Amino acid sequence: MPLPSLSESLGRSKARLKRWLNIDIKPTTQNITPLVRDMCPSVRSLIAQIQSSAEVFGPLKSAISELARVFESYDAVSEGRSEYQEVRASTDQVLKDICDYVQSPTRQVMTDSMKLICVYAHPDYRR
Repeated sequence: MPLPSLSESLGRSKARLKRWLNIDIKPTTQNITPLVRDMCPSVRSLIAQIQSSAEVFGPLKSAISELARVFESYDAVSEGRSEYQEVRASTDQVLKDICDYVQSPTRQVMTDSMKLICVYAHPDYRR
């Protein structure tokens, strides 16, 4: 196992100090791979959104980067198959819906079943 370079050691020490002082922490590891262009656009955008919201919690960010690597590998292996194209099309649609929901400023607060419960529990509830 090779010894870390001076810049890596300083970066880790700096990150530890910032973590200890609760200062804005930026990842110091260089093993977070960017997403490849061949991956489904919907999967790519969903993972990018999840990665941006997981900046605060380091273990979650590393788990999400591993998830991105899994999608990269799956995309590279399955590219030529017809079933893959069908699944990719349906997955794109589902993930597009999820991304639209996450990005919308006014999310649906209550489901229809919750509204029915409110109507039955409180007769003056109107909506």
